[in-house]
Amino acid sequence: MDEKDFTLIVPLEGRPVLPRNERVSRVEKLILEFANSDYKYAAVRDELIQDYKNIKGCARALGRIVSKLKKMGMIAEEIKVYSSIDKIYLEK
Repeated sequence: MDEKDFTLIVPLEGRPVLPRNERVSRVEKLILEFANSDYKYAAVRDELIQDYKNIKGCARALGRIVSKLKKMGMIAEEIKVYSSIDKIYLEK
């Protein structure tokens, strides 16, 4: 078919390459914010904890993100995640 046969589309020879949208989750923002701060200890705000079913699930998610960011080279130092009955703490 000829190009002039189409009124609403433009034919392409190949699949177009679309740029990927690099999303950063709230948990990743939290870890990066703590890693880039000068503080050695921090407590996670309750707003983030409420997004999860329970506090242990939130702490596990934080630990997985710390491990992922460390493997990717986005954070250099070791960050430990601790949880108590109602709080989550971070330590460098």
